[in-house]
Amino acid sequence: MADSAKVIWINYPNNPTAATAGTEFYISLANWALEHDVVVISDNPYADVFLDNIKPSSFLNADRAKEVGVELNSLSKSFNCCGMRIGMLVGNSQVIDAMRKVKSQSDRGPYYPLQEAAISALTGPVD
Repeated sequence: MADSAKVIWINYPNNPTAATAGTEFYISLANWALEHDVVVISDNPYADVFLDNIKPSSFLNADRAKEVGVELNSLSKSFNCCGMRIGMLVGNSQVIDAMRKVKSQSDRGPYYPLQEAAISALTGPVD
């Protein structure tokens, strides 16, 4: 199966289960992806929503993860901006370039005032 796969999509912390993945899992996944030439897409919108001051790990913190994958995040959860469709993709530059080609043909981006609101959210106080 892995030999025909092109992408694996993961989602931790997971909604609705709240399951998380640790660094050891992410290191193992990055090594597996390198071995099988598979891109890892880590959907991580809950990165800043956690309990007991225990921040969940990020796939991109794992050794070699940036060689094989990207991470998606959004302002929907961490800044209560549901529906604004403001997010970011970070990680492997080749994957980002491929996504940029697709995205540039599928829409024009968010409404300008929403972009300004996102800038304020990301650069302003978080208290």
